[in-house]
Amino acid sequence: MNYLDLVKKQYDSGKVNLSGVKVSADFTTTALIQAATTIANPVTHTRKDETKFKFTTYGLADVSGGSYTGQSPNGVQMKIEFMTDALAFEFKTIGSIGTYSVFVDGELTNIDAISTPNGQAVTYVRTEASAGVIKRMRHVEIYGVNTSFGGLFTDAADTVTSEITIDPKPFIYQMGDSYTYGTGAGYVTQAYGSSPAINDFYVFRNALGMDGIAEGIGGSGWNSTGGQVPASRLQNRLLKMNRKPDVVSFALAYNDAAAINTGTNASKLVASMGDALKVVRDAMPDVPVIHVSCATPKGITPQIQRVIDLTHDFCARNNIPVIGISNYVTSANSASYTGTDNVHPNPLGHEFRGLAMARESLMAALEGRSLVPEIKPKGFTVIYIERLRFAVDVKREVVQAKTADEAYWMVKSREYSNPDLRIEIISVA
Repeated sequence: MNYLDLVKKQYDSGKVNLSGVKVSADFTTTALIQAATTIANPVTHTRKDETKFKFTTYGLADVSGGSYTGQSPNGVQMKIEFMTDALAFEFKTIGSIGTYSVFVDGELTNIDAISTPNGQAVTYVRTEASAGVIKRMRHVEIYGVNTSFGGLFTDAADTVTSEITIDPKPFIYQMGDSYTYGTGAGYVTQAYGSSPAINDFYVFRNALGMDGIAEGIGGSGWNSTGGQVPASRLQNRLLKMNRKPDVVSFALAYNDAAAINTGTNASKLVASMGDALKVVRDAMPDVPVIHVSCATPKGITPQIQRVIDLTHDFCARNNIPVIGISNYVTSANSASYTGTDNVHPNPLGHEFRGLAMARESLMAALEGRSLVPEIKPKGFTVIYIERLRFAVDVKREVVQAKTADEAYWMVKSREYSNPDLRIEIISVA
């Protein structure tokens, strides 16, 4: 099933809701910096117990400090989900600088992201119901980055199970940069901070009634090196996920703009996209790939336009839909939708972008139009000898054509319109 068919199926099933993050009126989550749980009659639900918890991540490991964690440090989210009838529960984090968001029945319980302090050995994260909330089974999702999970604590009378009773959702995996990481999506003690669970990616896939995990590394792009090479990230993370995605999303490009004027970097960008696409299509040939267009928080500069042209051309030639939201946040409205750096979205900007991504996808699906860009003509340099009567000139010209053969005939055809002109093509590059 292609991407837009999947979106249309979600719409036909009544699962699309173009709204932002829903905030719970019944539950709140706070961080407790202390050595023991505050649950009065606690039962410990062991961190590795798969009868109690369902994990979505890569590189799950049980570390000596007593936590169950995704490979760390990681830009990949880790999701822990379970069903419980507890009106108060706590989970323990150990020895990591993590960021957490907790959802109960799909509603966010902490607007401020829970950020565990640097060097803090133990933090308990507590979720509790408001007065008057009845006891019943509810679906809980804990999202985190640099996550450690040291087990769950409930009252002895409470039930915890990994048997999820809700309908399964299509699953999207996104590889991106700091936007995907969630920089600016949440406030931590009212400072500009990160919340990977309520960033533009979360808003986007949630609005389409889908599930998903994002891998975001700040400052990364198609031209990144070392451990941030996109193909390596996919090999080491996507292919090691414990859940196969229904869609893979690429959300890189903005950080490539600064150095894109060099021909070398332009070539590397295209080659890097090709390497990344090969990883996905070799391992998951039936999984559609989509691309989120380059962010434009300071408007479309010549460098940004070059990146957009390169990435869209690649997508056109490889049948990849592009979620085109480059002009949604610009220099004209960045004061409303970006943070203090005028680059990263603020919480409103993340919601704005995420809903735009969902809306662009839905409208294309309902209207039966493709999101794959049209193939634009390439620029071919044609070197030729031009003879006009007794004059002879060697000329060089850039011709916009789809193929080298077309470029040849675009120049050659001039001799037919001018009987005195004779053209001899030397080369087409």
